[in-house]
Amino acid sequence: MDRTKHLAERDLALASAHAAMSTAAPRVAADPRRPAYHFLPPAHWMNDPNGTVYHDGWHHLFYQQHPYSDRWDAMHWGHARSRDLVHWEHLPIALWPSKSLGEDHCFSGCAVVDDAGRPMAFYTSISGGRGPEQWLAVGDKDLIAWEKHAASPVLTLASHGSLAIDDWRDPCVFREAGTWYMVVGGHVHGETGCVFLYRSLDLVRWEFDGIPFRGTQGNWECPNLFRLGDKWVLIVSPHNSPYYWVGDLDLAACRFTPVAEGSVDVGNFYAPTTLLDGQGRRIMIGWINGCPLLPEGAPSPGWAGCMSLPRVLSLDATNHLVQTPVPELVSLRGEKQSLAPRTLAAGAMVRLDGLAGQLVELEIDIELSAPDAAAGLRLLAHSDGSAGLDLTFRAGSLELAGKTTPAYDPAPRLRRTLRVFIDHSVVEVYAEGFPCITRIAPDVTADDRSLFLRADGQARVHRLDAWALRPA
Repeated sequence: MDRTKHLAERDLALASAHAAMSTAAPRVAADPRRPAYHFLPPAHWMNDPNGTVYHDGWHHLFYQQHPYSDRWDAMHWGHARSRDLVHWEHLPIALWPSKSLGEDHCFSGCAVVDDAGRPMAFYTSISGGRGPEQWLAVGDKDLIAWEKHAASPVLTLASHGSLAIDDWRDPCVFREAGTWYMVVGGHVHGETGCVFLYRSLDLVRWEFDGIPFRGTQGNWECPNLFRLGDKWVLIVSPHNSPYYWVGDLDLAACRFTPVAEGSVDVGNFYAPTTLLDGQGRRIMIGWINGCPLLPEGAPSPGWAGCMSLPRVLSLDATNHLVQTPVPELVSLRGEKQSLAPRTLAAGAMVRLDGLAGQLVELEIDIELSAPDAAAGLRLLAHSDGSAGLDLTFRAGSLELAGKTTPAYDPAPRLRRTLRVFIDHSVVEVYAEGFPCITRIAPDVTADDRSLFLRADGQARVHRLDAWALRPA
């Protein structure tokens, strides 16, 4: 690799990409569907979060980006950083497909900091002329300027001998007992999804250990494997809702044994990745896909996709995954309004006057009168109650805009607390005992601001608090 030529190509590619983004940014800023406190780039396409890492007081977020249009195409790595996981600073694009090296895409991956303090980014390099390869790039001390390591590729399909592997991509690197490990997703040819495990002492030379876990679903993308308490968590994205297993990991035997499993988020949420922050918290961020939802023949919006709110991960008593929005989000809260406790009659539809808005956080403590009752909210509705997204709580399930998830605990509970974040066209719902649900409101306009309480069967609202949220 000619370093001088390589850096000149990098500088030209990144300057062109930034010019395209800067030109498009003013046009998309006023789109009423565009989120205001969820992270997204200034313009154009984004998808999977990559390389989330905490270093020197900063949370770094890299992400899949096509800087030239609002459609998926030649993948770059966008970059931003934050002190508080709420307010983000846009930084120069970190990785670009090096045409002189045969690259068409820089697919998803991860970032770590080695013992010498050097930031290291691993990603899947894609070229039409060869199979997928795992490449390494090295960053400066601020993780802003990146160079591709001369040893790249650090792993190829030839590392597996005669084992035939398809859709091999998205490395995730972690350290355990003084050794670096990497998991990569995909599947053995003709089989279902699995993760592949590798080990290294220096992050450059890697050895294939084996397949620690196989699944029953199709191809697996964007694996994450990490400790949480005294258990290990494996999260994969099998071309639909992300799924997780919690269990025990025997690295010597290359074996992961699950004890619990479930969905991460059953809505417009994909390819989550995690970081361990300075407080020892495991933080997860995922891609909110399908945003904005557009009617057939609609003009190009100039942007596509955003990130979920950062979520703190923990385990409940049954080893199921608990997701909680980072507490730093309370810094966005403005005026608080509360609703007095009330009983909803069967068939009720009650407009919440004074609580309207498109930048809102809600907490509702609601109790059903009977196991066959249902109650909830209509969000982002017209003032007459039409349109909008329906959030429906039942004793054993939760539904938002047509996506339903069962509760983790088998015994139905009639009383739950729901936490709802509305950000223009994006809605995220967190509820104790359930996976999350993220949904997109189609065709939302600036006038779609009304909130309603709904009941099918009698229900009691013990508490409802609402906060107007500020843009981030």
